[in-house]
Amino acid sequence: MFTRRFFSVLTPLREQTRVWGERNAISPLKRSIKVLETEAAPQKIVIDQNFVQKFNDLKTYDPFDFSIAGIKLQKYKKSQEFEKRRQVSGFNSKNVNPLDFYCLPSTLSNFLRPNGDIQPRSESGLSAKKQRALSKAVKRARKLGFLSPVARDGSRLLKHLD
Repeated sequence: MFTRRFFSVLTPLREQTRVWGERNAISPLKRSIKVLETEAAPQKIVIDQNFVQKFNDLKTYDPFDFSIAGIKLQKYKKSQEFEKRRQVSGFNSKNVNPLDFYCLPSTLSNFLRPNGDIQPRSESGLSAKKQRALSKAVKRARKLGFLSPVARDGSRLLKHLD
C-alpha cells in the first residue's frame, strides 16, 4: 500500500573535488574557520526596561531584596494592604447584604463617583460578591427613581453647603 523511499542528500561532485593551485578554491580548514567565526560572533542582547530594576543612589540594598523569598514577601505585604483597605467598608461583613440598601440612596451614593458612575472594586474596597450586589442595588435604586442616573445623591451635597 505505502512505499517507503529513501533519499540521500549528497553534495555535487564538483564541490567535493578541489584542484590544488586554483586561486578561488577555499581550503576546508579556512571554510571551517569562517563558519566558527560567524557562529561565535557576539550577538547584541536587549533586555526590556520592565525587567530591569531601578536603583536609588542613596539607598543600601540587601541581597534578600533580590531573592525569590524577598519577592514573595513583597507580594504578601501588598495583599495584606489590600485586605486592610477592603475591611474598611461596612458592606464587607457577612451579615450585611448590599441589596437591602436599594431604598437608602444616601448610603449607596457613598459608592458612586460624582458623575454617577459606580466605583470599581479597587476604589470601593468591596469583595467581588459584594461589589456585584452593590451594583445590582444601585441599578435597582435608579430604576425605582431613588437615585439619579447621572449624579450622586443631592442630599449629600446640601450637607456640605451648610
